[in-house]
Amino acid sequence: MKQIVALLFLLFVTISIAQPGESLGPLKYNTELLKNNVGQTKKLGNATFDSTFYYLSDTISLPFFDDFTTNLSQTYDSDYTDPNVSDTLFYALLDSATLNPLVDTSRFMFNPTFTFIVDTSGVNDTTYENPKMSIKICFLNQYPLQIIDTVVYPRYNIYDTLNFPSSPDTTWIIADIEQDSARLFFVQLNATGYLWIDNNAYHNYRFPVDPWSQGVRTLDGVDENGMPYNLGNLSAYGIGDYLTSKPIDLSANNVADSIMLSFLYQPKGLGNTPDAEDSLFVEFFQPDSSEWFRVWVTPGGFDTTGFLEGRIMIQTPSFIKKGFQFRFGSYASLSGNLDHWHLDYVRLRVNGNFDTLYNDIAIVYPNFTIIDTYTSTPWEHYKNYATPNDLMLDTVKMLVRNNNTVPAIQPDTVGYISVDYQGANQWQRYQGSIGTGNWEVGNKEYDILVKPFYTIDQNLHDTTVTLDCEIMLTGTATDNAYEINDTTRIQVEFENYYAYDDGTAEAAYGPTGSLAALAYQFNPLEPDSLLGVYIGFVPSVTDVSIYEFVLTVWDDNGGQPGNVIYEDDAFDPRYPEYPWEHNGFRYYALQDSMKLYVDGTFYVGWKQYDSQRLNIGMDLNRDNSDRIFYSINNQNSWNNTVFPGSLLMRPVFDTDMNYILGYPEKTIERNIAHQFTVYPNPTSGILNIAGEINEISNVVLYDMAGNLVQSYGQSYAIDVTFLNSGIYLMRIVDKNGIHYNHKIIKN
Repeated sequence: MKQIVALLFLLFVTISIAQPGESLGPLKYNTELLKNNVGQTKKLGNATFDSTFYYLSDTISLPFFDDFTTNLSQTYDSDYTDPNVSDTLFYALLDSATLNPLVDTSRFMFNPTFTFIVDTSGVNDTTYENPKMSIKICFLNQYPLQIIDTVVYPRYNIYDTLNFPSSPDTTWIIADIEQDSARLFFVQLNATGYLWIDNNAYHNYRFPVDPWSQGVRTLDGVDENGMPYNLGNLSAYGIGDYLTSKPIDLSANNVADSIMLSFLYQPKGLGNTPDAEDSLFVEFFQPDSSEWFRVWVTPGGFDTTGFLEGRIMIQTPSFIKKGFQFRFGSYASLSGNLDHWHLDYVRLRVNGNFDTLYNDIAIVYPNFTIIDTYTSTPWEHYKNYATPNDLMLDTVKMLVRNNNTVPAIQPDTVGYISVDYQGANQWQRYQGSIGTGNWEVGNKEYDILVKPFYTIDQNLHDTTVTLDCEIMLTGTATDNAYEINDTTRIQVEFENYYAYDDGTAEAAYGPTGSLAALAYQFNPLEPDSLLGVYIGFVPSVTDVSIYEFVLTVWDDNGGQPGNVIYEDDAFDPRYPEYPWEHNGFRYYALQDSMKLYVDGTFYVGWKQYDSQRLNIGMDLNRDNSDRIFYSINNQNSWNNTVFPGSLLMRPVFDTDMNYILGYPEKTIERNIAHQFTVYPNPTSGILNIAGEINEISNVVLYDMAGNLVQSYGQSYAIDVTFLNSGIYLMRIVDKNGIHYNHKIIKN
C-alpha cells in the first residue's frame, strides 16, 4: 500500500477521465454524510413552531483560529430540561392597545359581517353592520415573529330562532381567523470552543491535496446531510454551502488595530474542479443594518496541488462592532457533490497586517491503520495466524509540516502512540527525541516504530475487535502555536472481511465496455470459505442501477486473474444498489448460500453486460492500484488500473459472525484438513477422488469460460472420456456445503 499525497490531483477531472476501458467520475452524493432514511427532514411550512427550539448564539472574542483538525461547528441537540432552556407561549391574536392575548374563543372574519333580523310579517325587518375591531395578528410559523395590524369583524352564523341552535336549520360559518398559541423554547448558547453556527461545509480529512494540517472544510453542491441542494435538476446552479462564524465582539477595536481575516483555500483537491463560472466568496455582516456585504471573491476554472492564501483587512468602521460575523460561500452546480473548494487555517486577529507567518507545526494526514497491507482483516484469521507480529506495520508514518517560512525550533520532540481496547490501554510507546535540530520548512516524514515492539493480542475476543489508536507529537512547543493539530486518532476494526480502503469514496470508478470485467486481488491469511462481498456502489452523474452484472471469483494466474472459480447464474444477475446510509456498503452473497473455499490469492469482482461504468466507490487516499484489474475483451487479457486508489469492495468469510448475515453458525467440520488428491491428472478417462474430505454431496465440472459442463452427483470416480482436450475446473461440494476446487487436465 502506498500513501497518496500530491500526484493524485492530475488524475481526476470534472466529469470523468476516459482511459481505454476504465474511467473515474464525480459523486452525486456525499456518502459519509448520508443518514438513514434520507429525505425525511420535516419543514414547518404553514404549521406553527410549537415545541421547537430557537437558539440564541453567544458572542466570541478575538483571536479567532480554526485549522479544522476537529469540527468546531455548534451542535444543536438541546433538551427541554436543560438549564439554559427557557420557554415562551405566543398567541396569534393580540389586543392592539395592550398587546394582551385575546380570549381563547376569539374568532373573526376579514370582511364586514351583518346582523339581519327578519320579521315574519315583513314589516319590521332590521339590518345593521357588526362593529369592526382592530387587532394584531402574530404569524406563529416563524421566529422572530411577523406581526401585522388589521381590522376584523365578528364571525356570524345563520340560524332559525324558532328551533334549537344546533338544529339542521342552523348554518355554522367557519371563521377566517381564530385564536391559536405556540410554545417556543429558547436556548442560550454558552458552550466554549465552538466557532461556527452552521455545518453545511463538509468537515473532512479526505479531499485536500497536500494540506497544511489535518482537516479542511469543503464547500460544494450538497447539503450537510450529503444530499444535492437541487436533486433531479442537472442544470441547477446557485449558492451551495455557507460556512458562517459565530457573532464576534469587536466593540473594543477600531480600524487602527489592523484586524485581518486570513485563510487558505484550494479548488478541487481530490474532488471536482469548480467551473469557470463557479466561485468562492467571503461576506461580512454589518450589525447595525443586519446586512451581509460581499468583500472578496475568486473564480473557478482551475486547480492546484497546493493551497492559496486569501487576506482581507477590515477597514470599514461599520463592521467593527459587537455582533460582527464573516462567512464563506460558493457558487456551484447544485445537482451533486461537485465544484469543491477546501478551506484551511482560518484566522481573524488584530495586528494582522500582511505578514505571511504561520508559526505552527502540524500533522498533515491522519493515519488509517497499524496493520500491514489491509485496513481490516477477519478477526478469526488474525487470531489464528502463527506469527501475528508479521502482520503489523513496521512503522506508523506521520507526515509533519512546518508551516512557517523559516526552520522551526522544536527541541526534544518525540512521537507517541497508544492503543486501547474497550477503554483499557494495550500498548504505548514514545519514539524518542528527534534531537535539538530544527524542523525544515515544508513536509517531513516522522516514523514511530511498531514492529517488533507491539503485536495485537490474539486473545482479546472471539468474534470482533475494535482498537482505538492515538498518535501524536509531543515535546517543547517553542515554534508550535497550535498543539491541537499534533494528534491524530484512528480506529482499527477486525470483523469478517478484508479491506484495503478507509471506508469513504472520493470518486466513482469502473471499467467501460460491454462484456468488461473488474477483478480485485486478495491474499487471505488462511484458507477459508468465501461467503460473499460488501460493495460500496456510489451514485454519480448517471443512474446505473438498472444495469446488470454477475458476481465473479477468479483464482490466481501469476499475479493476474486466472480461471473462473465462481460465477453467478446468468439468469439471476445482480444490480448496483446504492446504500442510502452513512458510508454504506451492500452485501452480495454467493448464490444459494454457497461457501466457496479459497486457498491463496484470489480475485473478486464482476462481469458486466453493458458498456456503462457501474460506479463502485474509489478511495483516493490509499493506493492499491496494483491489485485492481480490468478486462475489456471478455477476459482474454487483463490490465492494471491507471488510477491510484482502493476500491470499496470487501470479501466476507465464514466466521463466528455468520449470524449477522443470516447464515448458520460456522461448523467444526469446516476446519477439518482438506488434503485430497485427484488422480490421475492429466487423464483421458477416469478421475479418482481420495483423501481427507467430508462426504461428497456433488461434483461438477466447469470449462475455463465458467460454463457448467457436467454434474456427477455423489461420486468419487469421474468419467471425463467424453470431454474435449483442455483444462477444466472441478468443484467438489461436501455434505456441509463447503466447496473444494481443483484444476484438471483432459488429454
